[in-house]
Amino acid sequence: MKEKLAVFILFLSFAMLAPYIFNQAVYADDFTVLHEFAGVAGDDGSNPFGSLVRGENTLYGMTYQGGNPNNGGVIFSICTDGTGFNVLHEFAGGEGDGRYPWDSLILDEDILYGMTSQGGDPFNQGVIFSIGTDGNDFTVLHEFTGGGDGGSPRGSLIQDGDILYGMTAVGGVWARGVIFSIEKDGDNFSVIHDFTGDGNGGQWPYGSLIQDGDTLYGMTLADGGGNKGVVFSIGTDGAGLALLHEFASGDDDGGSPEGSLIKDGDTLYGMSVLGGDDDEGIIFSIKTNGTGFTILHEFAGGVDDGGTPRDSFIQRGDILYGTAYWDGDNNQGVIFSIRTDGSDFTLLHEFTAPSGGNPHGNLILDEDGETFYGLTQKGGSNDQGVIFSFFCPPPPEEEEDGNGDNGDDGDDDDWVRTPHCFLQPIFSGISAATTNELMVLRRFRDKNLLTNPVGTVFVTAYYKISPPMAEFIRQYPTLKSAVREILKPVVWLCEGINE
Repeated sequence: MKEKLAVFILFLSFAMLAPYIFNQAVYADDFTVLHEFAGVAGDDGSNPFGSLVRGENTLYGMTYQGGNPNNGGVIFSICTDGTGFNVLHEFAGGEGDGRYPWDSLILDEDILYGMTSQGGDPFNQGVIFSIGTDGNDFTVLHEFTGGGDGGSPRGSLIQDGDILYGMTAVGGVWARGVIFSIEKDGDNFSVIHDFTGDGNGGQWPYGSLIQDGDTLYGMTLADGGGNKGVVFSIGTDGAGLALLHEFASGDDDGGSPEGSLIKDGDTLYGMSVLGGDDDEGIIFSIKTNGTGFTILHEFAGGVDDGGTPRDSFIQRGDILYGTAYWDGDNNQGVIFSIRTDGSDFTLLHEFTAPSGGNPHGNLILDEDGETFYGLTQKGGSNDQGVIFSFFCPPPPEEEEDGNGDNGDDGDDDDWVRTPHCFLQPIFSGISAATTNELMVLRRFRDKNLLTNPVGTVFVTAYYKISPPMAEFIRQYPTLKSAVREILKPVVWLCEGINE
C-alpha cells in the first residue's frame, strides 16, 4: 500500500510544479455529473422537474417520468459523492398511488413528504404522500378530487410543526386552484383559500409557498389586473389575502411566474418566466408589505445570459444563486449569481446537452457552504436529465481600508471563481464513467490523505496551486483525453487502495 501511495503522491508532486511552468490565470468550471437518468429502459427515473433535498450525506429527489412499468416517475436517493443511487419508489398511479410528480420533496427526520400532479382514485388529480427515507412505508395521505379540495398540484409542500401547507393548480370553488393545510399523518385536510381568478385574486399557482410566522407568501401563474400572475400574502388561517404585486409583463414588469419566493428580512425575491425588454423573464425584489417592487435583472437570452427561469433562488450572504431553463452558449440553460441589490450578475455555468440541460428546479447548498447540487430535466447520455454537483466557493470578503473602499487595487470586477481541483474539468461533465473515476480520486483523498497530518498538508498545498493547471487545460481542451489516459493507472491504484 505504501508503494502505491508513494506513486500517487509523486505524480501529484509533479503536477504541483506545472503551474510554475504554465504560469496561467485562474478559472475553471467545477461541474460534476453524479448520475445520468436512464428512464424505463434502465429501470430508472427520467426528466426531473423539481429540486433535491439533502439528508446526512444523502440527496433525495423525484423524477416526472421513468420507473417500471408505468413510466409515472420515481423517488430516488443518492449519496452526495454520486455513489449509491437507489430507486425508493416507482409511481404507478391509480388507487393508492400517484404519478408524475412535478416538484420536490421535503424531509422531516427520516420521513419524506411530497405530491404528485396525477394519480389517486378515481379522479386522477394527484396525491399527497409520505415515505421513509429507506423506501418503506409509502402512504397516501390525501387523494385530490379536482373539485372543492383542489387538484393537480405543481409545487412542493412546506412544513410548520405537524402541519403541511401547499397549493394546487386547479380545483376549488372557482376551479382556479386552492391553498390547503393537512396534518403530517393525513388528518384534518382543509382548504384555507380558493383562488378566484376574477382579476383580483390570482389563479393557477405553479410554485410553492414560503412561511414567516403566521403569514404565507406565494405567486400565481395568471390573473391580477394584467392577467400575468400575482405575488400574494395570506394568513396561515386563510385570512387577510393581500395582492402585493400584479404582474403586467412588458418592458417594465415580469409575467407568469412558475416558481417560488425567498425571503430575507422584509424583502422577497423571485423570478418570472416572462417579461422584461426581451420577454425572457426577470429577477425582482419586493417588500413584504407590497412596496418597493424593483427589477434587479432582465434576462436577455443569447450566449451571454439566460432566459425563462422556472423556479427560485438559494441565498448565500448577499448573493442569490439560481438557474434559467434556456440560453447560454448551448441554449441548454445556465447557473447564475446576482447580488441582492441587482449588481454583479454572473453566469457561473452554461449547460451542454452531454452534461445536462434545461434545469427546471432550484439549487440546494451543501453544509460545506461551497457545493451546490441540482437536477436538469434533459441532457446526459440518455437525454433524460442528470443529477449534478457544482463547486462554487463564495467570493473573498471585502475588507474596508481607511478610505472606505475594500483596500485592494480596484480589481473587484475582475474577480472570478477559483476552483479547488484541476482534475475536475478533466473528468467531470463527460460521462458517468469518468465521473466515477473522479469520485475514486476524491475517496482516496478523503480516506488516505486527509486522515493524516502529512496528507493534509499535501492536499492543502495541492489546492493552492491547482487552479492555474485547470486554466491551462481549459484553454487547450484537447489535452483532457490525453491527461485522462495518463491518469488511468493512478485511478486504478487509488481504487485498489480504497478497497
